[in-house]
Amino acid sequence: MMKKMWMKAAAVMIATLALSGCSGASKPAETTAAPAATEAQSTAAESTEAESSAEGESEGTEIDVNNLGAVLKKIYDRGSVIVGNDSSYPPFGFIDTTTNQAIGVEKEMATAIAAKLSEKLGKEIKLDFQSMEFSAVLSSLSTGKIDLICSCLTVTDERKKVMDFSDPYLQTQDVCLILAKNKDQYQSLDDFKDKKLAANTGSSQEVRANSISSTVTSTPTVSDAILQLQAGKVDAIVVDNITAERYSVGSDDLYSFELSDDEVAPVDKAVGFQQGNEDLKAIVNEVVKEQTEAGNVDSWVTEYAKKAAEMGLNK
Repeated sequence: MMKKMWMKAAAVMIATLALSGCSGASKPAETTAAPAATEAQSTAAESTEAESSAEGESEGTEIDVNNLGAVLKKIYDRGSVIVGNDSSYPPFGFIDTTTNQAIGVEKEMATAIAAKLSEKLGKEIKLDFQSMEFSAVLSSLSTGKIDLICSCLTVTDERKKVMDFSDPYLQTQDVCLILAKNKDQYQSLDDFKDKKLAANTGSSQEVRANSISSTVTSTPTVSDAILQLQAGKVDAIVVDNITAERYSVGSDDLYSFELSDDEVAPVDKAVGFQQGNEDLKAIVNEVVKEQTEAGNVDSWVTEYAKKAAEMGLNK
């Protein structure tokens, strides 16, 4: 589980990369040839390798394609997995201006899920990655228009009543994005209670904003909220710390005001899907485990924060 120390380190790393644009590649491990084995040793080794291979194949989720859960059967029959994403939320989801295609952390996770589904189901499962406003992402899952949500989705008790979640793959913390010229006006969460706040419609940040202030403007995207902030129509935007850093790094106008753990606790981010689909959940959890243990999620955050900065998405 990622702690606030990681989140602050990640924010600093994002800021550094956004300003410097520097990154390095790890050197592949070198291998040394072993002496030739005797015939007996070779036979024993082959036997051990076969046993290890069989054990490896038995690990993970076993799938019977003749007995699939409702959503996994649709995916199998259709030959594609439909994933919903709010593609106005860098670095998690945004549009590459050079290709007009959605990219980001969540696109990478969805691609890994599609590959794992192909492996488990024994046929090619294509990724149908659909961009929409966040409120539409939620409603599309409930109506079955999409199979999964990969969209910086916060795990909440309220949402658990209507959907299921994978294991978490990231933690973030809500902050208040404000105008830099006003940062001296704020010392704690209490200073935002009588202010005009904005947040994405249907998001956990919208719930947070309403718990802080009685005056909340709901916007379809963070970009819309920023326009409201810059026009003086709202005083602050409630948003997760990673996305706030993405917009505030290198900007003379915007400032990310961090809140303490006592004021706002960190939250888990996970993949969402309809309840009662345990076989699909098990497969997604395999992907989450593989990608987090390999450090890929952290790498994606860094990579796409840098990409968003290069595209000028904080302007």
